[in-house]
Amino acid sequence: MPELFDLFLLLLAGAFGGFLSGILGVGGGIIFIPILDLVLKQYGIEQETVKFILANSLAVIIFTGTFNTWRQYKAGNFFPKFILYTAIPGVVTVLLGSWIISIGDWYRKDIFNLVFAALLIPAVVRMLTSRNAPDNLKAEIPLKNFGIVGAVTGIFTAFSGLGGGLIMIPAFVNILKLEMKKAISVSAGVVPFFALPTALYYMFQEPVQQSLEVSHLGFILYPIVIPMIIGTLLTVPIGVKTGHILAPKTAKVIFSIFVILVLIKMFWETFS
Repeated sequence: MPELFDLFLLLLAGAFGGFLSGILGVGGGIIFIPILDLVLKQYGIEQETVKFILANSLAVIIFTGTFNTWRQYKAGNFFPKFILYTAIPGVVTVLLGSWIISIGDWYRKDIFNLVFAALLIPAVVRMLTSRNAPDNLKAEIPLKNFGIVGAVTGIFTAFSGLGGGLIMIPAFVNILKLEMKKAISVSAGVVPFFALPTALYYMFQEPVQQSLEVSHLGFILYPIVIPMIIGTLLTVPIGVKTGHILAPKTAKVIFSIFVILVLIKMFWETFS
C-alpha cells in the first residue's frame, strides 16, 4: 500500500491535474504520468512499466473528463454532436493502438519518453506562438472533419497516455477554426470516450510481473488511482471557473513552463 507521503503526492497530482483539466479541457495526463512514473519505481514495478503508466493515467482521466464535461454542461457550454462525431472513430483507433502495444514488450520506457516528448514539444510551440483568437472562425464545420481529428487523436492517446486534449484543441482551433471555448468543451467531452475503453482493456489484461506490492486489477493499481481521482474531483470545478476568467495567454505560459520541466526530466532519463 502507498505510504502517507505517497498518498499526499497522489492526491496533489490529482488536484493539479484536475485543475489543469478544468482550465484547458485536457485530461490531465501531463501531470499524472510523471507522478505515476515516480511512484511505480518505489513499489518495485520493473516490467511493463509503460503499460502501467498508460492504464492508470487513463483510468484517472475518465473522471477528469467526465466531471469537466458535466461542469461545461452546467455552464451552458456543451456540444454533444461535435463530441460524438469526434469520439466514435477515436474509440476505434485508441483500442487498435492499445492492442498493438499489448503485443509483447516492444514499447519500452525510452520509446515511450520519445513519443511523449514528440507530442508535447509541438503542443508547447503551438500554445506559445498561436493567437488567442484565430482569424476566420467558421460557423459551419463539416462533421466528418471532427471524425478525422478524433481518429488521429485516438492513436496518440493510446501511445502517450494523454487524454488527447493537446492534439484536439490546437486542431479544433487552428485547423477547423472552432472558437476556443467550444474547442475546450468538445475536447473535455471526448476525453472520457477515449480513456474509458482503454482503461477497461488494460484492466482485463494480466501483467507479466506477478509479485506486485500494490493491489491491482489487471494493470490498474487502485490504491494509487483512487487518491488521484479524489484530488481531481476537488479541483475540476475550480479549474472550469478559473478558465472562464483567466487570460488565455497566462494559462498557456503556466502550462508551457510545466511541460518544459517534464520534457527535461524525460530527456535526462532517456539519454543520460
